[in-house]
Amino acid sequence: MSISSFASLLLAALIIYLAIKILSRRSSKAAAPRRERTEIERWIDDALSRELHRKLDIERDVIVRALDGAPDPDAVSSIEEAVRAVQVKYAWNPDGTVDVRLDVSFEDGASASASRVFPRSVMPADVKDELTRTGVSFVLRTVHFPWSTPE
Repeated sequence: MSISSFASLLLAALIIYLAIKILSRRSSKAAAPRRERTEIERWIDDALSRELHRKLDIERDVIVRALDGAPDPDAVSSIEEAVRAVQVKYAWNPDGTVDVRLDVSFEDGASASASRVFPRSVMPADVKDELTRTGVSFVLRTVHFPWSTPE
C-alpha cells in the first residue's frame, strides 16, 4: 500500500468521523429537553395545562410542550400576558395523605383551581421537611414556568 493511499484512507476516516460528530450534536440540540418530573409535578402540569387551555384557547399539546421545557414563543407570550400567579398549597391530612391544591390567578381577575389527594411519600422533600420541621398544617409554593424560573 502506498503512502498516498494510506493518507487518502486516513483523510476519509477523519471526514466521516467529523460528519458523525456534527450530526449527533445537531440532533441532540434539536431534541426537546425533557425534565424529570415527580408524580405531583406531572399532575400540576396536567391541571395547569387544562386551565390554561380553557382560558386562553391555545391547543393543550402546545401548552404541555411549553410546560415540559420546549416553549412555543406565541404560547409563552399569551401565557405570560394572561397569568398573574400560580401557587400550590400542600396540606397534611390526618389519614396520612396530602391534599395538593393548584390555584391560578389571571390578570383579568379570574381564577381557577384544582385539587387532588396524594400519599405523603410522593411529596417533594423540601415541602415534607418544612411541614415536619415547623409543625404547620400547610405549605404554599409558587409555581414558576420553565422559561421563567428564577435563579
